[in-house]
Amino acid sequence: MFEADLSASLLKLQRTLDFLSLRNLASSELFFTILSDCNELFLLHLLQQPLFYIKKGKL
Repeated sequence: MFEADLSASLLKLQRTLDFLSLRNLASSELFFTILSDCNELFLLHLLQQPLFYIKKGKL
């Protein structure tokens, strides 16, 4: 009986760990997707800016 309980507990623990690693993978993927979208917007913004600025009175 003890071995069956231990085996069931280990199986439950393995399922929990598998779920947590999948959840972490999903949140990491979401984070990198959001980050890459932000990088694209930032690069687009940079491309729309002049390469240099001339301050008034200075060259």
